[in-house]
Amino acid sequence: MLSSAFATAVVNIATGNPYLGIIFGVIVGILISLIHAVISINLKGNQIISGVAINLFAAATTSYLIKAIYKTAGSTPLAKSLANRPLMIIVIYGIAIAMYFFLYKTVLGLRIRSVGEHPLAADTVGISVYKTRYISVLISGALGGLGGAYLTAVLLPAFSNNMSAGRGYIAMAAMIFGKWNPLGAILASLLFAFGQAFADVSKNNRTSNISAIFDNDTVYFDIVGISWICRKIESTEKRQDCRMKNKTDKGENYEKNNFYIYGIFF
Repeated sequence: MLSSAFATAVVNIATGNPYLGIIFGVIVGILISLIHAVISINLKGNQIISGVAINLFAAATTSYLIKAIYKTAGSTPLAKSLANRPLMIIVIYGIAIAMYFFLYKTVLGLRIRSVGEHPLAADTVGISVYKTRYISVLISGALGGLGGAYLTAVLLPAFSNNMSAGRGYIAMAAMIFGKWNPLGAILASLLFAFGQAFADVSKNNRTSNISAIFDNDTVYFDIVGISWICRKIESTEKRQDCRMKNKTDKGENYEKNNFYIYGIFF
C-alpha cells in the first residue's frame, strides 16, 4: 500500500492525471507482491517475516525518494487533481463483492480455496499449487496497490511518510473478523471505518473528553488487528494439522497455510 501510494502520487503530480497514477500504483503493488511470492512460495520463507521486511523496506525507500526527487522531507508536493471519490468508492465495493462471486462461484475460485485449505489434496487432483499461489499473491498485490493508490489519488492530495498508518494490518483483521468471507470482510471494514470516523469527529470536537482516548485510534486498531491475526494463525495451523495428519510422504510437501490464498482479496 505504501509503495503504491507513493507511485500514484508521483505519477499524479507529474501528469496531473490521477487515474494514470492509480494504474501505476496497481502495477507497483503487483511488483512488490512478486517479491513476496518468490520469498514465500519458492524459497519457503516465513510469510509474516517477509511481509514485515517488505513493509520496513517500503517505509524507508519512500522516505528517501521524497528527498531525492522533490528535495523536501516528509511529504510530496500537492497533486493538481484528485480522482472522483464516489466513483472510486463504488468501484472498490464492487470489486469486494465481485471477489465473493469469484471465490465461491467460479472454477478458479474453487481451486484457490482448495489450495489454501489443503494443497496436497489439490495437487493430487492435478491442480498446480505453485501456479495458483502465484496467481493469488499477484492478485493480492494488485488489490493492495489499489488500496494504496486510493490514499493519494482520492483521499489526500499528497503522499506523506508512513501514510498507510497500519491500514494493511487493519485489513487483515477485517478479513479474519469477517470469517474469511469477502462479504463478512466488508461488514468488518465498516465497523473499523466507524471507529475511524468517530475518532475524527472526536478530534474535531475538543469539548468532549473522549477525544483524548481516540487520539491514537490507529494504534488501538493495530493492536486489535495483530492480536486477531496471531490468534487465528495459531488456530488455523492447528486445524490444518488435524486435517493433514494422515498424509503420506508421496508428492510435494506443501506448506499448510491458507494465508497465501484468503489474504489476497482484502
